[in-house]
Amino acid sequence: MDGGPAECELVVLARRFAALTRGVIAAGCLVLGLIVVPGPPFGAAVWAMLALLAWNIGYTARQFHASSPRLVACDVALLSLAALGQQWMVPGPASADGTGWVLAVVTITVMTVQWHTGTWTGAAAMVLLVGAYVAGAWLAVGVTETHRLTLVFWALWAGMLSRGCHRLLLSAGRRSDALLAEREQQRRAQAVTAARRADERDQQALLHDTVAATLLMVGLGTVPGPRCWLAEQASRDLLVMDSRTAPDVPSDLADLLSAEVSRSPVPVRHEPPPRVVLPAPVAEAIAGCVREALRNVARHASVDQATLSVVPDPVRVDIADAGCGFDPNRVPTHRRGIAGSIVARMAAVGGRATVRSAPGAGTVVRLEWPGV
Repeated sequence: MDGGPAECELVVLARRFAALTRGVIAAGCLVLGLIVVPGPPFGAAVWAMLALLAWNIGYTARQFHASSPRLVACDVALLSLAALGQQWMVPGPASADGTGWVLAVVTITVMTVQWHTGTWTGAAAMVLLVGAYVAGAWLAVGVTETHRLTLVFWALWAGMLSRGCHRLLLSAGRRSDALLAEREQQRRAQAVTAARRADERDQQALLHDTVAATLLMVGLGTVPGPRCWLAEQASRDLLVMDSRTAPDVPSDLADLLSAEVSRSPVPVRHEPPPRVVLPAPVAEAIAGCVREALRNVARHASVDQATLSVVPDPVRVDIADAGCGFDPNRVPTHRRGIAGSIVARMAAVGGRATVRSAPGAGTVVRLEWPGV
């Protein structure tokens, strides 16, 4: 079925609504018609109406599940025959003034057939059914009595109004599909933009923690030493930037922390960390935060050592120093060391980073990851 999801769903609902409406009304009319049918109680007219009732039940069940052009054509043909033969199935006065059950069935069929057929098919069915009813009335009561059959022509207006309502409904469905498609496109564009910005933040944090931090320490003279230190540190920075562990491969946090401690710009007092196997992105994020925290100690704490402690379950890593401390609330917004390289990095992997510090009271950076 062509069209978007909203339009297709409306088409299905319209077909089912039309089938049930036509089925219930036609069945009720046929049952009432059996009560007042002229002629013998078990004559041919009664059997014809019973057959038509059975057809109506089967037609309704079939149309409820799927529409069939051939089935619709057979239904219109059978109802046209019933309309032509109303002189045997409808009392004479009812045929004369249009109050018989045939007109009710013809009218509801003219209306509902518009909801599951094309425009020209629906128009043809409407003209055929109304024409058959008028011809059947002429045969039943004669031409002189048909001046009271103006009620039948309301079926034409009902059919046209039904077709118009169906077209408006489908138009609304198409507009809904267009709006949904536009919203989905916007959502995808926003997702791409967010992913791009997240990747840019990761790249900036990585640069901040490696090359930029090394150059800044050298420029400020924070870590004096021979030129071989600079070459070794630059080599390590390049390795960090080039090596990206596959996300599906677990990493041992202890190995990563030991590597960070070995190349820390300040001595680190610590117990050998326990083995903690974590998803690679989480382990790398914690190691990156430890790297940045140790470099902050070297740059700002004015002490000659830091302390590292690790608790495995749930994962908690503390980096502490007894230095000059600072007021976290007064850190300028353009400084990205804590906000970008520590807090945001932990948040990106579902963890949390907190910084406790005060002037003259040292600093404690706590990294926590609750696990899954």
